[in-house]
Amino acid sequence: MYTHKSVSVKDYFALICSRLETAGKLSTCRNYRNTYRSFSKFEGENSFMMQDLSPELLFQYNCYLYNSGSVRNTVSFYNRILRAVYNRAAKEGIVPYENRLFADVYTGIDKTSKRALDLMSLQQIVSLDLSAEPELAFTRDLFLFSIYARGMCFVDMAHLTHDNICLKKGEIDYVRSKTGQRLCVKLEPCMVAIIERYYRLCYDNYVFPIIQNGDPARAFKDYEYQLQRHNLLLKEIGARCHIPFQLSTLTARHSWATMARNADVPISVISAGMGHTSEKTTRIYLADLDQGLIDAANRTVIDRLMRDRKVQS
Repeated sequence: MYTHKSVSVKDYFALICSRLETAGKLSTCRNYRNTYRSFSKFEGENSFMMQDLSPELLFQYNCYLYNSGSVRNTVSFYNRILRAVYNRAAKEGIVPYENRLFADVYTGIDKTSKRALDLMSLQQIVSLDLSAEPELAFTRDLFLFSIYARGMCFVDMAHLTHDNICLKKGEIDYVRSKTGQRLCVKLEPCMVAIIERYYRLCYDNYVFPIIQNGDPARAFKDYEYQLQRHNLLLKEIGARCHIPFQLSTLTARHSWATMARNADVPISVISAGMGHTSEKTTRIYLADLDQGLIDAANRTVIDRLMRDRKVQS
């Protein structure tokens, strides 16, 4: 174990990332590397030690982030990872624990604008002629499959294998990468059609041609590249359909949740369908109610009040 005042922020981040890689937590490792990459730009020619972390230094780092154009949620993201690294160092006896070290910097999550597609926009995407553009067609198929499969995450589609598909039961049985929760999704004809379209293009036992290498590190690079490529091509699809915001993998989850809510599906059912551990998480995915619906509801209340008043008089 390291002793006090012997570990730089850089070296301790490298140690944590090494542990994460060994544990197979490659996505988390990437987030930690990105955080230190940001912090190292703030450091410049300095080399801060773990015990140098102080409210004053963190305040300076946050000012640097804001002045560099980072939004509050990005600043919070870096602060939360720094806090996790600091807490780990304190637990290992590398630094003394200070309860309020991060009290004066932002570690919350701002409410962001919801990006759910309406039915007409989805129909535009479905009807888009991409017969001469196979890469865009594949991107659309993955996007639609995510919606058909109750907002299945891209990482789960990437790691979906034919072992997860039970044709006899007519369902997909898989474990969510993010939560470890087991989910069963009924296979619909539209989903089967997409699966069959890519059967001969896949590596090993995978359902979709996203991961092309069995080595864990190479497989993660395949996944990262394809995720970036997928989001880039989704923007192109959205632009062609004149969608007023940029499409992303999260759009599919937001859209499924919102359409289910608009069909009067209870939030508890939507939450279970998406594999959320709480309804609070589900509500984050739901688009704000259309202002027209709210106004109509208010008109109904007023009309009823006025009618009842006339009856009483």
